[in-house]
Amino acid sequence: PQPLPNIPRHAEKDATCFAALLFTALMAGPALAQMPDYVPDKIDTTADKKATGWHPMLKASGTGAFSHASKVVGTDDGSTWNLGLVINGGLDYRSAQGHIWENLLKYQLTYSKTPLFDDFYKSLDNLDFSSTYLYEIPSVPWVGPFASFRALTSLLPGYVMRPADTGLILLDKEGNLLDDTTTLLANEQLDLTDSFSPTTLRESIGIFARPVQKKVIEFQARAGLGAWEVFVRDGLTIDKEEDGVLTIKEMQDSIQAGGELELSAKGVITDGVNYGAKAGFMMPFYHNADTDLEGTDLLNMEFEASVGVKLTTWASLDYALKAYKYPLIVNDWQVSNSLLLTATASIL
Repeated sequence: PQPLPNIPRHAEKDATCFAALLFTALMAGPALAQMPDYVPDKIDTTADKKATGWHPMLKASGTGAFSHASKVVGTDDGSTWNLGLVINGGLDYRSAQGHIWENLLKYQLTYSKTPLFDDFYKSLDNLDFSSTYLYEIPSVPWVGPFASFRALTSLLPGYVMRPADTGLILLDKEGNLLDDTTTLLANEQLDLTDSFSPTTLRESIGIFARPVQKKVIEFQARAGLGAWEVFVRDGLTIDKEEDGVLTIKEMQDSIQAGGELELSAKGVITDGVNYGAKAGFMMPFYHNADTDLEGTDLLNMEFEASVGVKLTTWASLDYALKAYKYPLIVNDWQVSNSLLLTATASIL
């Protein structure tokens, strides 16, 4: 890798993305009042859900949050903004013989502004696509084999910013020092990753079971074998930050294969209030990464939980919690919380 260069800026790229995001939200707003009910009261577990044929879906949502503080103890004076865009798409097929093909696409992009930074900055950028084939055995339709593919990435370049001058240390993949300590200036941006970096591809085969399919809870379990490929494209990640010094470390490409287990549940607590929860585990028995980790230290873990409350026919308040640990990418827990006011328009 090259020594740390002059810190590059993404100001023009971010300004363009934010302008497009804001334009979309402003254009969609007046039309929302004329649209029918797009935020569901409940999860559809009726016979319509099991209708044969193709079932397309495409929804775009705008999210926003604003707060202002003045002379509040423990809080910086000024305004805090969060503006985002969420796209949810799906194309499912169900045959009368029990063959099911589910395709899901979700993209989340959020820009934030706090009193500590001069400009808006990208705080969330996730693209998640999955395609799954399932076969419901006619004699026991709640269980059967499955095969799936999933791709996770970020569309835009990633960077790090700090509100005050911060020392920088660059390490290689093995943790060796690559560059002497330098300084990241306040409100400057340091490139970490390019577009579509890191990209993770996942392939899985196994058995699924849906023993409970009620309105209040729909439970599903999957178990089988999986393979993960991670492509970082020379990306960097934050290793640690202490005593005013930020340590940046090179990431590495990796391939791993092992056993997988996924448990998920969703349902309706009452009309207008729904929830979802998921836990996933992948224990590799093979990997090609250069690491000292072994045994259960290599275990990949994912946890998600969400609650949605319908406010009007086109708006909802949504809370989501995500916690995940991928030791061969970043050997630490990554946790995100979000509470968003969402306005949704159905495109398809």
